Amino acid sequence: MRSASLRMLLCLMSIHRLAAQTPVIPFKPSVLIPGYATSLGEVVGIAAVGSNTLFVYARGSSIAGEAVQPGAQLLTFDAASLKLQNTVHPPIVSRSLAQAIRADRDENIWVVDAGANVVMKLTSAGSVRMILGHRPFSPIAPNNQNPSHEEFRRPSDVAFDATKRIYVADALNHRIEIFESNGRWVKEIATKGTGKPLTSPLSIAIDAKDRLFVAESGSDSIQIYNADWTFFKAVKMPPSSQKPSTEKFVDDPESADLVGVVGGPHALCISPGPDGVLFAADVNPGRIVEFSIKDDISVVGELGGRGKGDNEFGWVHAIACRAPDLLFVADLLNWRAEKLVLSPPTPPGRGR
Repeated sequence: MRSASLRMLLCLMSIHRLAAQTPVIPFKPSVLIPGYATSLGEVVGIAAVGSNTLFVYARGSSIAGEAVQPGAQLLTFDAASLKLQNTVHPPIVSRSLAQAIRADRDENIWVVDAGANVVMKLTSAGSVRMILGHRPFSPIAPNNQNPSHEEFRRPSDVAFDATKRIYVADALNHRIEIFESNGRWVKEIATKGTGKPLTSPLSIAIDAKDRLFVAESGSDSIQIYNADWTFFKAVKMPPSSQKPSTEKFVDDPESADLVGVVGGPHALCISPGPDGVLFAADVNPGRIVEFSIKDDISVVGELGGRGKGDNEFGWVHAIACRAPDLLFVADLLNWRAEKLVLSPPTPPGRGR
């Protein structure tokens, strides 16, 4: 009797674990250009511009035999053929550390430099049109509580709403800074929920309703704000059948508090249109999770896993989503940018 009861208990536990797992989304990857083959180095950002152009932001020092200063380079690709079209070198700033790239509604390119503490608006040829942020005019203490609104400390991402306002994730100042399209400061978001402080926002995205989605470092949640900037809700990353690594992921050794922890969302992207979906990358266990956001927020499925294989990711540092079934990702640790074509999710327990 005791043996039968034990078998029944184990069976129920197995069913519970299966129910808790997230559906798997099969996908077909295509590598745009392997960084290790061209000295691209760490690929940190990717942005879809217009209908047929991709920009890839990398920390490498050369490509096609051309020597450049350490810092960053922008590479343009044809989105359909995946062929390299051009290489642009953004301005090199002291202590430069390439962090992110986004495109606004007018197809301007915006790059985030976490080392120089600036966000730059560029033309497609790499000319600077606007700069937000600056390095501190004097050394600041690690826990400085009163930085000015443009005194960024490790900015991590940038996003834009329907009115063309500019949102900057100022990671180590633990806030989102909002500016008008002309660069004039508007507002700061530094709290969530019941007034609790926001903690190291690493990625942001804005949907068709102008809701703001924020990925926090050290949290397993995505914080969501309404179009009027009031807090809406927090959404937890779903459980995964994958075993997480015990390794800590630090993007910048000088900023050890920017760490990807187990279950922590990192890169966010929302596909265009009124029925857009949210994609959120876990640093650990190295997956991308899809959420439906049309009505309530619900999990659709997950894809990938940590590793170096064709259907695995080292660290998804950025996502560009052209459609709910078409993604481009920047894989920092595997030094590559990839195109992913997604299929409908399969039930848990049927393999990847």
